[in-house]
Amino acid sequence: MVPFAACGRGAGLKPGVPFGFGCEGPMAWCAFDRLSAVDAGWKPALRAGTRRQCTSYTARPQRGLSELEGIEPGLVDAIWLGVLILVSGLSAWSGALALRDARRQPPGELTAAEKRSIYWSGSVVLWILAAGTVIWWGLAGRNWAALGLGAPRWTWPAAGAALLLLVALAADTARRVAPSRIAATRERLRTETPFVPVSASEFREYAVLALSAGFGEEIAYRGFMIAVLHAWLGPGWEGAALAIGLPALFFGAAHAYQGRRGVVGAAGGALVWGFLVLETGSVWPGVVFHAAWDLFMGWLAMRVLRPSAAAGGASD
Repeated sequence: MVPFAACGRGAGLKPGVPFGFGCEGPMAWCAFDRLSAVDAGWKPALRAGTRRQCTSYTARPQRGLSELEGIEPGLVDAIWLGVLILVSGLSAWSGALALRDARRQPPGELTAAEKRSIYWSGSVVLWILAAGTVIWWGLAGRNWAALGLGAPRWTWPAAGAALLLLVALAADTARRVAPSRIAATRERLRTETPFVPVSASEFREYAVLALSAGFGEEIAYRGFMIAVLHAWLGPGWEGAALAIGLPALFFGAAHAYQGRRGVVGAAGGALVWGFLVLETGSVWPGVVFHAAWDLFMGWLAMRVLRPSAAAGGASD
């Protein structure tokens, strides 16, 4: 059989079509086949071994190499990308000012009506960003999978990255609610995120914001930004790194109201979510994880800040 290394971009292979080639040779030859496959726009799963046949190539198109090949970003994409960056910049600026004022004079507790206004206005902005992105993508006649709206294709690296992020977040949460740190956590919540819910009724409306953030931010930052930047920057690893890293910076800046810890945490999470988008070809894992995490953090803040917890600890 002809080794895959002999088949390049002109071989006529189409995304989604399984194929099999026999290859006999050392592991180095199989590794060379893998590089050729990636260069051709594929990510095959190879079972390479010394002096044995590699007969079970399983190909799947890799987002950024196949779905994005037909995307040619234009002026409207540049304008919409600028809008998203502007929103991030305004959020960073207003968040920095709010933090500065909070350090000078801690804000008073927000009323339920004020929190409700924050929840609903924030949700509206997020849905406008998501709707604008989806509408433009549809009008441009582009593949929805290129925006990350297809079903995820899980791989071991993607599953490992998601698991590591979950473990890191769980460890950080456990540290913050430890008895020795609960007072500092409570004070930080009051000064840096005074909008978090403290009652069940507030939590129900906060949940709308959490779900809106999970969908809207993932569509804008991980769907649109990564797709357009990756199409502009090219399919190499450098282009992929920048396509993941730049949106992560903007996303972190948009969380400046949470302080330095919040910016670093948001940017770090965005790097992992961006990797998941390119690795699985879908924003849906990030949407579910993002929304679930925001809901959990809102519930945890409610437990920490409720009057009984403030008087006797968060464990009662």
